[in-house]
Amino acid sequence: MGRVVRGRKIGRLLGFPTANLETAHQAVVPCGIYAAEVTLEGRTLRAAVSVGSGPTARPGDIAPGTGSYVGAEHTVEVHVIGYAGDLTGKDIEARIVRKLREERRFPDYASLIEQIKKDIAEIETGRDAGGGP
Repeated sequence: MGRVVRGRKIGRLLGFPTANLETAHQAVVPCGIYAAEVTLEGRTLRAAVSVGSGPTARPGDIAPGTGSYVGAEHTVEVHVIGYAGDLTGKDIEARIVRKLREERRFPDYASLIEQIKKDIAEIETGRDAGGGP
């Protein structure tokens, strides 16, 4: 799906580090939140994939704990569940399993964190955790 590039580390600050994929010149799936699988170091791991602009962090906002401003660029971010290594510079492929929900703006980061927890629980159990559109 793409090479992992350095991001703003917003996911890490929220407690869910992501691999930001360089997607120039590649077709990507429509905006949304997806369950996926990633193969790393010979293991297939579950992952959550966010495709879109990250609407909770509006352009011009300061990313929590970074002091840097958030942009409005379209991103593909992969949170590999249970993986703590650094993927920067590596090529990875996230195989989409299914769409969990549409991307949406949350009133604050605490609400976003709670939804991410629900999304991950749904991916881990394979059941709907109440995070629908």
